[in-house]
Amino acid sequence: MRRFRWVPALGLIFLGLSLSSPASASPSVPLRLVYAHAFSAVMTDGVRYAAFEPTAGTTRLIDATTGAVVDRPDPAGCAGGLVGVGSNELLYSCSPPGCVPPVLGPVSGGLVMFACATAPTPPYARVLYVVEDIAGGALHVAVGSDRILAGGGGEYPAFDRIGSQWLSSPFVGNHVYVRLYLNWHTGQQMTDNTEPRSSAGSAEDLDAPKLLKALCAPLRRTAQADDVDTTSAFFPFAYSGPFGASLTTGRLQLRRCGSARVAQLPGAGVTQFQLSGGAIAWATFSRQSPYQPSLDRPGAIYAAALHSTGRRWLATPYRYVGAPAGVVAHTAAALYDSTASLGGLYSQIYTARLRR
Repeated sequence: MRRFRWVPALGLIFLGLSLSSPASASPSVPLRLVYAHAFSAVMTDGVRYAAFEPTAGTTRLIDATTGAVVDRPDPAGCAGGLVGVGSNELLYSCSPPGCVPPVLGPVSGGLVMFACATAPTPPYARVLYVVEDIAGGALHVAVGSDRILAGGGGEYPAFDRIGSQWLSSPFVGNHVYVRLYLNWHTGQQMTDNTEPRSSAGSAEDLDAPKLLKALCAPLRRTAQADDVDTTSAFFPFAYSGPFGASLTTGRLQLRRCGSARVAQLPGAGVTQFQLSGGAIAWATFSRQSPYQPSLDRPGAIYAAALHSTGRRWLATPYRYVGAPAGVVAHTAAALYDSTASLGGLYSQIYTARLRR
């Protein structure tokens, strides 16, 4: 697997910072159940498109700009289903040639089991990823997606994010927690565990041909102290200019280019977040039952609008209530929460208008 070759970023001026938090408790917004037994969670590009599978083999596409809702068949051979939405593309988990689809249905992140006539040699991942253009429906095989070597502990990719250039997958195993990037046009592979501290002024951008994109001052990523050979070099970070969000020790912080302010967002034990389209949404673990959210122990779901100009660039964070905190995603118009049911094979989908 090819590793990053990093060029040290130009030095950025790091301004003196002052912490600030929302002054009052977040007002609540009720979520409503819109689908009880969907075949997948809702995935979005953060701006215009949301998509999920209401049943196996069918993708429902929601256009936040026009309000149109369209059902379209999954590409042939893609029994692993929809696994990502981004940059006007849909990403599907499919069967490689010579292999048959799984019989037990998908599990999270596109990890599926296949029966193959001949075992791959060397032991490549047995999942092929296919990209479908949202507008025209053209299909593209993600180059190299079925030619990724297993990690030392038997780890295989489960691509769950897509940009115009790159796919991204967690690469998780025994004592290994990194992200794998695949250029779906060329097959180039990179991982994020060898980044030097000098690259803190840049961040991954799945639309950038060279993957890395320089951050504007004073935004920087925070380095992790763990072994860089087995752990991502930096804490989770998302950039959607002019904003950057970082997740360290379960707390989510937000910064804006050109501002010394650091906004500490509400909620401890943040599990995931999405920053895009002038908004940020995030979810937290339940304190009583961190790995098993339920209606009586739901965790928390938040979202807030962002303003690229003005002193008050972080709008009031709203708390979305009435559903367990599952997979949270948003478009410019709506917030979605998908929670697993029936052994994790199906999703209950909740939604509410995104408060601006």
